[in-house]
Amino acid sequence: MNWTSSLILLLFLISIEANAQHSDTDLRKKVVHDVMDGYNNQDFKAMQKPWIGLAKLAVTPKKLRAEFEPFFKKFGLAAIDTITYSSKYEYVAQLKMEKRPKERIYFQFIFSDKGKIEGFGFTHPPLIYRKSQVGKIADSSGFNRNLDSLIAQKYLKKAPNSLNGSILVLDQGVPIFKKHIGFSNFEHKTPINDSTRFELASCSKQFTAWAILILVRQAKLTLTDSLQTFFPDFPYHKITVEHLLTHTSGLPDYELLLAKKWDKSRFATNSDVLKLLTQQNPKVLFQPNEQFQYSNTGYVLLASIIEKVSGVSFGEFLQKEVFTPLKMNDSRVWNTRRAGKEMLENGALGYVFDSEKKRYILPDSNPIYQQVIYQDAITGDGTVNSSCRDLILWEKECLHPTLIRREEFEKATSPYQLKNGTKTNYGFGFFLSGGGHSERLFYHTGGWPGYLCIIMNFPNLKKQVVILTNNSFDPILKLADDIAARLLEGT
Repeated sequence: MNWTSSLILLLFLISIEANAQHSDTDLRKKVVHDVMDGYNNQDFKAMQKPWIGLAKLAVTPKKLRAEFEPFFKKFGLAAIDTITYSSKYEYVAQLKMEKRPKERIYFQFIFSDKGKIEGFGFTHPPLIYRKSQVGKIADSSGFNRNLDSLIAQKYLKKAPNSLNGSILVLDQGVPIFKKHIGFSNFEHKTPINDSTRFELASCSKQFTAWAILILVRQAKLTLTDSLQTFFPDFPYHKITVEHLLTHTSGLPDYELLLAKKWDKSRFATNSDVLKLLTQQNPKVLFQPNEQFQYSNTGYVLLASIIEKVSGVSFGEFLQKEVFTPLKMNDSRVWNTRRAGKEMLENGALGYVFDSEKKRYILPDSNPIYQQVIYQDAITGDGTVNSSCRDLILWEKECLHPTLIRREEFEKATSPYQLKNGTKTNYGFGFFLSGGGHSERLFYHTGGWPGYLCIIMNFPNLKKQVVILTNNSFDPILKLADDIAARLLEGT
């Protein structure tokens, strides 16, 4: 069973609310304990009991047995270590397993308004951690040995689940662990090094957000400017720059629109996306500021706004206003690999695993990844490429911002509030977790055929984790969680 992606009958995930009442919390925690007691006793009727109405007809004890009996044989009894929740609808229990006590395993519960279960199952790490009192790590050599051992035992396996990429861990802005594994070019066996450039995919969004905030500091735009300020003919109204930054615009998905309407023999640009949205005018997903829904469309439009206001390309603006001032000499926007037939010096080519051929291939050669070709020229939601040594400089900027105002940085790393008063788990270019009894974290993940990455910041502790991969390394969240847990424990 693939526990990292198994979520039984997740019927729907209701929008996040900020604070659950204590009585609701106690009720849901009791349900969590009841379900886990059912798992430990292999009582599948007990596991089925809290499910909502008609779902019980589909989630039968027989199906629950088929799902969880093999896991029980492999891992044994489960003890609940902690229960965290982002809202009254979503709870995650961190488990300690009898047969693998050092394994960090998580079980997610989706609740209805009345506290009935709508979905549950093993999940990715929620990236939520108990508050830590660990100061600066004194014994970095011991920390290095522990991480080396962790990586060797759990993450250097046979393809496609063997790590190929770079890991960077910072404490107070200083690298305490750095490791490069594998090759930037599989054919030529070129080793990855400090200056190897990786596609950051959606981790690029923090740079896009930073660029917008630089323009705010320069008084060239405001967060409340509407899209019509920049694009008078754009058919979607009442959407502001801030709505784009926070994924609350309700704009339709440009990638789906391109898949349906675009001539795949041509390279699409940001201007093409804007033109297609204007011409086709697909229906909005919701009205501005009513909901949160992750939107690549919003960040493509932000890049277009940056170009409109600055008079230079998105890549040129980042080079002048971000990379050069921070001395990030390896970093650039690379949207000319296929569209301009330009190869990136010391660039990590991204590989996907071909299960039929039993080897890694470039996604260009497989039709199911055709978006890497016709979307190659689009910027803003991705295409920033950077190296380990440059990201040390970037993470210092995230600790002590110099390019943007402190007040704008606080906005970027604080939950955004919707029209109905509820808060999302996103700021400007960053996902957010923690607060209360949990360690505050802002982070982003990135994924594109051949590449997966994550950049994590614990601002109160001034500790950071960066993982860059170029072989579609699927267990990246679990690796990030393992590293962060050890970093916060000081071990």
